[in-house]
Order: sequence, then structure tokens, then C-alpha cells
Amino acid sequence: MNIYQQYTDIIAYLVKTKQFVRLETTTQQIDQIGKNLLLLLDNLLNWSLNQQGLIKVYPKPINAKSFIEELLPIYKDMANLSSLTLITDVEETEIVIDPDKFALIIRNMLDNAIKYSEENSQIKISTKLFLNDYELIITNKCMSSSIQKKNILYEFFKSDKDYFIGENKSVGVGMVLVKQYSKIIGAKVSFNIDVNGYAIFTFSIPLTA
Repeated sequence: MNIYQQYTDIIAYLVKTKQFVRLETTTQQIDQIGKNLLLLLDNLLNWSLNQQGLIKVYPKPINAKSFIEELLPIYKDMANLSSLTLITDVEETEIVIDPDKFALIIRNMLDNAIKYSEENSQIKISTKLFLNDYELIITNKCMSSSIQKKNILYEFFKSDKDYFIGENKSVGVGMVLVKQYSKIIGAKVSFNIDVNGYAIFTFSIPLTA
């Protein structure tokens, strides 16, 4: 919110001095900050509900491809602002899942990938059926400076421990919610880094008969 207040003065200055090219870039930055704030507020609300034991699960059949593609336009814009390309290879599959929880998990996984991707690289979203599971996979090329943080995420998702917000200061609210909500809806999330420095998030949920 402090950043927003600062941008008010910046915009007034840019309009007054007729710096319209910088003004366009600035409005894009404001738009991205707004989207980040919305995700943060959504995360805090869901964390609060979970702490109070008020989380309920309402699974229903959804077309996973259509559902995922409806979430992507915002993140394609965010990726473009960071010189990233978001590509998809998503299959037409019907799954039974709580759509609100699924959306929160996808948004946080994508947000993490965008934050820590190497500039001018790709973020790939793909899906596949493996045995009786539906898998959503998000792959991105890590910035070299973020490899250590990614190793912490590997240990975080590998562990069976239920972490609380702030317990591990290297893991943000979004990642804690991804782990907690995946468990609540009967799904699993794994995280790994391959030898080429690619981070791989895998969300897996059983298909119903």
C-alpha cells in the first residue's frame, strides 16, 4: 500500500512533464502490484480460515483445461512484464476437485515460478495422466541466485511436517498454503530442481472412478 501511495506522486509528475512512455510502463507496474496484493489478501484470508478450522471442501467435476486456461491471462501479463513467456500443454480432462482450492494452489505455484525465473526464459504448464492420478506440472528456469531458496522448498515439500506461517522464514505464505490445501483436498505436491537448474512443481490428485 505504501508503494501505491508513492505511485500517485510519480504519475502526477509524469503527466505534468508529459513523459507518456514512462507513464505506460508505470501503469503496467501498478497493475502488477495490484494483482500481487490481491493474491496476498486471498492467501491471508484462507490462512485465517484454516487457522480457525473453518475450511470446508466442496468438490465438483470441472474441465481442467478450461479451468486452468481461465486463470492464465493475468499471469501471462505478469510473465511478459518480467520478460518471461508462459506456455501451456494442457490436456482435456475432467477431474473432481474443489475449484476454489485448486485455483489458489495454481495461482501460488505460478506466482512463485514468475518471481524466481531467469529473465527471458519460459514457464511451462503441462498436464498428464499417470496411473490413476491427474498431474499438473509447472516448470521454470531458476535464477542462479534463487537456487538455495529452491533447495529449501524441496526439503519443505518433501517433509511430512505441517508447517505454520512464519515457522520457516524462507518459505512464504503462498507455499505454506499450497502444501496445506493440497493435503486438505487429498492431493500431493512435490518440488524438485533438475541438473540444468529447472524448478519442477508437480501437483497430483487421484482421478475418481
